[in-house]
Amino acid sequence: KWDVKRVGKWLGDIGMSDYVGCFQQHCVEGKTLGLLTENHLKEIGVTAIGHRVLLHQKCHEIRRAAVHKLRTEILWESDEMIYTGGCQ
Repeated sequence: KWDVKRVGKWLGDIGMSDYVGCFQQHCVEGKTLGLLTENHLKEIGVTAIGHRVLLHQKCHEIRRAAVHKLRTEILWESDEMIYTGGCQ
């Protein structure tokens, strides 16, 4: 779970630390990153088109990774054997 501080660190990691204040001011957390559109980014202060496009792409990657993680989690594990043979 990413809080506002973790999002700020991520922005620094991808070379977008200029926008940390904007994201913090608008309370952008990890769960909202993947939902941001280019219009949202413009509204929170990302004025450069190139930065908006890049941030939108990076936010989409975050969402895609989260969805992949959910899809590949082990939901149930057991030591029991499942019989798959037919009648004998």
